[in-house]
Amino acid sequence: MDTRLFQSTTSHDIANEELGRDGHYTIDFSALSSDVKDHIAGVSIEAVSFVNVLPNIRRGRNVLTWTVNGVGPTYSLVVPEDFYSLQRLTSYLNSSPLGSLAVFTVLANYGNDGGDRLQVEYTAGVSPGFLKFSNTDVFGEGCIEYCLGWGRTTLLFTSAPEIYQTRLSGPLAVSISSRALCASRTSVIANGRKANALVTIPITVPYGAIQTYYFDGTTRPTVLYGRSGNPLTNIDVDLHYYDTGEHVDLKGNEVAVSFRAYMSNR
Repeated sequence: MDTRLFQSTTSHDIANEELGRDGHYTIDFSALSSDVKDHIAGVSIEAVSFVNVLPNIRRGRNVLTWTVNGVGPTYSLVVPEDFYSLQRLTSYLNSSPLGSLAVFTVLANYGNDGGDRLQVEYTAGVSPGFLKFSNTDVFGEGCIEYCLGWGRTTLLFTSAPEIYQTRLSGPLAVSISSRALCASRTSVIANGRKANALVTIPITVPYGAIQTYYFDGTTRPTVLYGRSGNPLTNIDVDLHYYDTGEHVDLKGNEVAVSFRAYMSNR
């Protein structure tokens, strides 16, 4: 069967993208000429590109909670969702109410790997006092405690600075899903949720760079068109965090998608 490649961009008349809410895109094929569209028997995704503007601290995982000496009251601090360097994160924490209790310092080139480290010291307490940070909700990628190099429970003792190796590289991967291209196929993702996942894309470029993924040539799910009741009009493409299934917000940036169209001779 003859095949053709189509690149979807906002400036191209073949297929236009429209950003919906939180990572939902619609690829519109209505601009295709009828002599081309009427001969398309199937469509699959060939390649995907998008700008890596993924936060390393995500909403829903961005609240630090602590007590003094392990007893109430409980205090909290919201760190806005964003991508933080270690320098920027320590500056934010030191300027927050938490900064009146503890000092956050960047130790440049401190690690054996030559990387920076985070030093935290509880300075406002009376010895042998301590701050107890507790995470009783989500812990892992994108979580503020995880990014700081802490565990679910972290103790900071008076005048006893602790040094941590932070985890600020950002998400490891995202998933591409499409109800149209997967038809009835579904994949189980985090928390037992189901999604029409096509592929999981490793994030291999730094923040602000363009991430591109080329499908490896294996057969991918495709939907047959040209039949009564199933015209080729548009295809949905969603981006999800691979670990939770939550939609990825690209902050208004587009997703470029290359499609392979399978042409019939009828």
